[in-house]
Amino acid sequence: MRSVGRITSQLQDDAARIQAFSGEPVRAMAVALSSVFVGIALSFAYMWEFALLAIGCVPLMGFATSIEMKQFLGEDEGVHGQDELNSPGGIIVETLLNIRTVSALTLEERRYEDYEKALQAEASNQTTEALLGGFTSGLSMFIQQWINALQLWFGGWILFKLQPKYELNDFLIANFAILFALFGLGAAFQDISDKKAVEESAKRVFYLLDCVSAIDPLSEEGKKIK
Repeated sequence: MRSVGRITSQLQDDAARIQAFSGEPVRAMAVALSSVFVGIALSFAYMWEFALLAIGCVPLMGFATSIEMKQFLGEDEGVHGQDELNSPGGIIVETLLNIRTVSALTLEERRYEDYEKALQAEASNQTTEALLGGFTSGLSMFIQQWINALQLWFGGWILFKLQPKYELNDFLIANFAILFALFGLGAAFQDISDKKAVEESAKRVFYLLDCVSAIDPLSEEGKKIK
């Protein structure tokens, strides 16, 4: 059962998702490039040897910070949540909205069985999602901490070997310029729409646009009331 409100709400979300996806990549690319270029430029200006190492670490750090930002903002949970039709919350909402139909067709037992199955399926998914979330969170921190350790060691080695040339302040500015540039890189890509979700939305929208209705309200055929 699908209520009119749910159909129109889904159509609204599909249109908004497609519109956002068409403009988000340009915005994300502009923010990411400007953030990385400014950070690298400052790092080169104060300690170019350290900047060379930091450039090699940018892809890994960008990947790790992107995972961290998604988990922090809850975007790693995906689009399948309590509002879905087959979820426990979705079954309750649909049943209450169509309570007269459920009562007229004596579907109370059927809806109760569907609710039990949804609860069991959700409980099994929670264990998998918790393990996956813990693994990705640990992987993100593992990558970031080891890269930070490498950069601190290399920066200290440069200060020790080239002590008259560089000071501690130079290393700190070069290090934090790269660090905050990577934070901007992760924040730029954390809210990009899911490609699969956008594809499903596009399929639904274009299906409705190309669908020919069996009832033509503009047709001149048929009997007319005089």
